[in-house]
Amino acid sequence: MSEFFFESFSRYSLHEAIFIFDKTILAKKDIMSVIGKREKKAIRVYAPWIKPVVKQVIQTQAWQTPYLFPMDSANEFRKWS
Repeated sequence: MSEFFFESFSRYSLHEAIFIFDKTILAKKDIMSVIGKREKKAIRVYAPWIKPVVKQVIQTQAWQTPYLFPMDSANEFRKWS
């Protein structure tokens, strides 16, 4: 079974969601440590309802969005569509 890293995303506007990142993607993006490399202490996450204008933020948002799952009123999550 694959291991996951959970990053919660608090309410923003009318949205509530959770980011669930696979450890593989975090290592690929140099966010999580691998042998011989240090990990980052924190990362910024950008939900699709955030409208960035900075190119780097737009690129970050693009790879993060598939890992975002909206929460419903029962605090259950589903795939972002």
